Amino acid sequence: MGCGAAKNAIHITSATGVGHIILQYLEVKGTGNTAPDPNNITDSGIFSATANHDIYWGHLWVHDQGGLWLIIDGNSNVTIEHSWFRNNHSTPLCHAEGIALRSGNATTGNTNLTIRYNRFENADGTAYIGTPVNLGLSGPTSSNWYVYGNVFFYNAATSNGQSKAGGVFQIFSIKIAGDFSFYSNTISTLDAGPLSSGSCNILFTGSATTSVQLLTVRNNVWYGCAGLVFVPGTGASGLVTQVWDHNSYYSMPLSGNLSEPSEQSLSGNPFRKVSQSPGADDFRLTGDTSAWTALGAPYNIDSDGLIRSSSRGAYQFTPSSRPSSATNLIVR
Repeated sequence: MGCGAAKNAIHITSATGVGHIILQYLEVKGTGNTAPDPNNITDSGIFSATANHDIYWGHLWVHDQGGLWLIIDGNSNVTIEHSWFRNNHSTPLCHAEGIALRSGNATTGNTNLTIRYNRFENADGTAYIGTPVNLGLSGPTSSNWYVYGNVFFYNAATSNGQSKAGGVFQIFSIKIAGDFSFYSNTISTLDAGPLSSGSCNILFTGSATTSVQLLTVRNNVWYGCAGLVFVPGTGASGLVTQVWDHNSYYSMPLSGNLSEPSEQSLSGNPFRKVSQSPGADDFRLTGDTSAWTALGAPYNIDSDGLIRSSSRGAYQFTPSSRPSSATNLIVR
């Protein structure tokens, strides 16, 4: 009965923490278990234990975990980039999220964390990225999280019929100092389709357990969400300072900072090939968005390595210089 013990495919740990670890060009395949409680298999892809530092994960294919894709416990100087994460699993008894940013003890938070140029597909549980086990306002302080150039999306054709995550991020029981920057990401249909159980929001549980010094949400594209994307606001949410502007929302309810003229609401599908079908995951733009907020390096480069000049979302619009993606390619 209960949660099975398949553990982690990759486990990085030592008594005092390890550093300067590089993992790249790997496939990490999970159990594929989607059983309901009890007897759920809660394997995770990669676990990085307390006090690890200077970690690079790049060009990974992490998929079909019975629990989480990644667990990061109080690490510093971490970069996760150019990777594809698909299908994790969560149940009420064996709860999970796509990526768990935790504190492994009472003294170490996650600091200097960069998550960029990844694809996060079909997360289940709390959120695509969540913050369990951080001990709230009495716990350690995390700081300086930079999340940019990613695609967060749901595709019913590849989801194994699972439900959807509670949000893009869910921030709870944690202190985050310095920057929490969410730039130039694309968020697609996280709560639409056959299983409308999720949310396209960045969620905060409230100031009783959570304190975030600065959240900046700029130059993102949301598409096809069934519910509105709301701005958390400061004070009761746990946010001290918030900047939310220059985002675009396509084919969904009026969303974002409605008093900010740089916010854009439009109809239609802005992408080359995106739908709820196999291989329909080309999130490059067919036309440009309204102007972005110009940002300096490294935020002025998109996932394809192109210099940004105008576009919101994960990709800079280029009408002719970029080759089209293969139309018959399906990642398995």
